[in-house]
Amino acid sequence: MSKVVELSEDIYERLLVLAGQRQCTPQELIDTWLADAEQAQYYQANQQMVTQGILTSMPSTPMASEAPFTPVEIPGPPLSRTILDDRR
Repeated sequence: MSKVVELSEDIYERLLVLAGQRQCTPQELIDTWLADAEQAQYYQANQQMVTQGILTSMPSTPMASEAPFTPVEIPGPPLSRTILDDRR
């Protein structure tokens, strides 16, 4: 899904300059900002829960705790096919 955001010429030029300084595209720069904002929001929400006593300590960031997904090979037909056949 994509959205169109209207920017003034001045803001767009500043975005291009900043992206050029960081050697990335404007889209990559905005994606980085959004990811940083999400991390800050996650930290702030968890910090607030620690302050309120809901959490005892700060959890690790969601990115750090996720292990790479490795699918498990199972013999026979696909599991989805087995489930559909069992429902009949």
